[in-house]
Amino acid sequence: MGYNHLAIALVVFVGGYFAGVNTYRQTNDQIADVNAASVFPASPRRAKKISLALQPIKWSGVCPQKASKCPQSFIDSTPLILISLDGLRPDYLKRGFTPTLSKLSQCGTNADFMYPVFPSKTFPNHYSIVTGLNPPSHGITGNIIYEPVRRKMFKIGSPDMNQPYWYQKDPIWVTAIHQGKKTACFFWPGSEVKINNTSPTYFKKYSSRLNYDMRVDQVLEWLDLPVASRPNFITLYANEPDHAAHATGTKSQQVNQALSSVDNMIARLYSGLQARNLVDCVNVIILSDHGMTDTNCKNVVHIENYMNVSQVFATVGPFGRLRPKGKTTAAAVEGVISKLKCQSPNMRVYAKEQLPVRMHYADNNRIEPIFLDLDNGWTVVYKGAKDGDGICSGASHGYDNLFPDMKAMFIAQGLSFKRNFTTKPFINTELYEMMSELIGITPNPNNGTRGSLHHILKNPKSVPQQIEPDPAATGAVPSDELEYNYRVIAANCSCSQTKKQSNEDIDKTEKTRQHLPFGMPYSSADNRTLRLLYNEDYVNAFDLKYRIPSWSSFTISKKGEASKVEDLCWTGDARVPINDAANCGDYVKPAAIKNYIFQRPLFPPSFSDPSLKDQATYVTNSIPKSMNHSKILEKKLNDILGKWAEENGQVNVIMGPAFDIHATGIKPELSTIVRRSNSFDRLAVSTHIFVITTWCTINSDKINDCNPSQLESQGFLLPNLPYPQNCEPAASVIQRNVARVVDIEKLTGYSFYTGLPIYDAIRLRTRVPSRSVS
Repeated sequence: MGYNHLAIALVVFVGGYFAGVNTYRQTNDQIADVNAASVFPASPRRAKKISLALQPIKWSGVCPQKASKCPQSFIDSTPLILISLDGLRPDYLKRGFTPTLSKLSQCGTNADFMYPVFPSKTFPNHYSIVTGLNPPSHGITGNIIYEPVRRKMFKIGSPDMNQPYWYQKDPIWVTAIHQGKKTACFFWPGSEVKINNTSPTYFKKYSSRLNYDMRVDQVLEWLDLPVASRPNFITLYANEPDHAAHATGTKSQQVNQALSSVDNMIARLYSGLQARNLVDCVNVIILSDHGMTDTNCKNVVHIENYMNVSQVFATVGPFGRLRPKGKTTAAAVEGVISKLKCQSPNMRVYAKEQLPVRMHYADNNRIEPIFLDLDNGWTVVYKGAKDGDGICSGASHGYDNLFPDMKAMFIAQGLSFKRNFTTKPFINTELYEMMSELIGITPNPNNGTRGSLHHILKNPKSVPQQIEPDPAATGAVPSDELEYNYRVIAANCSCSQTKKQSNEDIDKTEKTRQHLPFGMPYSSADNRTLRLLYNEDYVNAFDLKYRIPSWSSFTISKKGEASKVEDLCWTGDARVPINDAANCGDYVKPAAIKNYIFQRPLFPPSFSDPSLKDQATYVTNSIPKSMNHSKILEKKLNDILGKWAEENGQVNVIMGPAFDIHATGIKPELSTIVRRSNSFDRLAVSTHIFVITTWCTINSDKINDCNPSQLESQGFLLPNLPYPQNCEPAASVIQRNVARVVDIEKLTGYSFYTGLPIYDAIRLRTRVPSRSVS
């Protein structure tokens, strides 16, 4: 959404919070035109440079002709120019109105597209780009925010939006200044605010009256400064084509005109760089914050049809955020959810803590407790909207950041970037680490991964190679027969073993190679209490603390017959000491029965060899699952895994429990998990089941033989308990709850791909999931 334009969601405010009902219209809220005349008039010296900048770009193929030799000061300290073209969808470049951008994308590095963070709104994404953080972590959770502690409202154009308390983490320009660098911002969310008592060295207050030529010319003037005064980091912002698309839709002539306008702005910049012999002597990143999708007033969900809207404070539009009036108790939240869920096939209703983990949209009190998630192009309204109303006309954004229409653009060109290189899509929080490296500063803690974009740089700094850690201890069968029997009986399970266990039955080296081809998952916090349990068809890491498997790893090469929900006949496992044994009796205790907790397998028995199914029913392979997860997701997941194994030859799968108890996306303390377990009579009931799949892009009968560069990954964080009920088919729930492996690592405390070269491991960990489960 553009700075000088906001297709505003309906906001209802009462008593300093949501009071009164806005009519449904498109508004043109702008950041105040403060000090619009503060741009310096062109001096004679500057006028000459502008004249030079107006000369057409000289091209060498698809690249601007570069300087024969860069000034030494630009080699020693290469400025980075970060440019945002608001709402520019990558497919817009195919329309023929952006010749400069199209050439630059071929000349330097480009991505097929870049993922925004969720929600795909202007302010959250711009601030995530310059902090490397998800919106709940940096505080800018929307274009409209209510701060419940201060009882203040953040809204584009309001005086209060420039108060420092909104910005909870430092942007890159603040960090750079604190580390002795100089920075300049010609518009960027937060750049006018004294964050951490620091402003950019040079900045302009937002004014829509400052045309694109004036903005570019000021950037060029900053580059003309002596090296001691020259900024190392510069931002430049344009509010198009977002502004035009909101008003007239993505296919309009106005959008095409806006594309031409921003392309001319980039051409002017490169003309100026060429006139100064600075092409390829600076680094330039040109991106957008999000995409855009067309909307119409037929695709609308009216929440007044399902509940008394006077009972909630609401922000609506491409998504909805609701807060019950009065005390926001769990019962009040559930009361609203129960009225709205399953009412529209185009809307899903969540307590914010139950949103897909990948959205990272819960851990901040500025996010309302109820979230309405919509299909692409749909709008939720407070009450009746009619054709032509601004809230549902034109085009909008803010939807699920994985939706195709929300894709953003990324182009990078300059001294440090590879030429004629296309990278796979990535999420915009990965930019901060790279930008910090380019300007020579130490980044603050962030949600990016160091080295994830090194492959687009000519000479990146090195990342230490990982050393495969020592594995956890192996569970062993006792030699004493009495002890053996006690251990088996201690599990209190209904079936007897059909075959006695032995330490010599299984070749552990071979099973490690087969089922753990990319290294052992490692957790420094948990390794001491894990026992590796080797079986023919899978390897489990049983956690003595929680008495459940912490993960199970297996490689499959054929489609299994999906296991049924009916009870399995479990047996004890002599490899676990008596006092640490899992207990089948825990599943018939009142807490398990009351909460519909089932004893279900982690490694699916459907993927066992028929002669080895008894190993799949060891109690050490059982885990507490909710009835909904067991009945709705389990069979479908097994079908998907089997299908992928048939398509790719082999697939390696790692599965296990994950405990997102406070919806932070970070592994909780041991005491927190224990408290939750105690509430279920010592059953460690996880909030999610994680799944990591890895396959070779070249069909291979042996995944071990696959070149690491040809491996692909996809993760899932599937809801277990609580399980949000939205009347969706299993495939939709599984697809919606995909996850990056790095998010699974943060939630479980484990590192995966520990046996791979570091850059292959980073690529697999940070890859945004895109494989369809259908």
